[in-house]
Amino acid sequence: LHLAASMSSASSYRAPDEALTTPARLYTHLTVLQSAPLIARDLGDPNRVKPLPQLDLQKEREELCAFLRDSRTDIAISFEPATTDALRRVATMGATALHYSGHGEESFLAFEDGYGGTHALTPQLLASTCTAGSADAPTGLRLVFVCACHSQPAAAAFERAGVPHVVA
Repeated sequence: LHLAASMSSASSYRAPDEALTTPARLYTHLTVLQSAPLIARDLGDPNRVKPLPQLDLQKEREELCAFLRDSRTDIAISFEPATTDALRRVATMGATALHYSGHGEESFLAFEDGYGGTHALTPQLLASTCTAGSADAPTGLRLVFVCACHSQPAAAAFERAGVPHVVA
């Protein structure tokens, strides 16, 4: 298992190079966006903030890497904080699969704002971010896995953005 830190504090794993020479295998890139904001605005009173329960994203990361290593799957995987900039980059610049891990509400997924707070990404904003704001430019994503409470509205948004396979 090879994990390497990059400038964006993301880590990468790449299956052994000998797997790349097998013509029957299709090369895939999976990006895992993990969201762990510390606080969120109270939906009943936007002037108040509330702490969010912390998710064990490190354990999820270790288990996912172990599974992929054991499966000897020809896949590149990277982990990044779930920000809208990261989502836009992933959806429009090459990843074929996306795994989102974080909190979800009925009206949004809880992305990070870069300051420890929640950036509430509504289904409408989620879909437009994935297509770079253009319905004529569908995302290159082929598979999205949404690991969050209330994930169905997010799944529908990914489908509207042109993702053919969504698991929520």
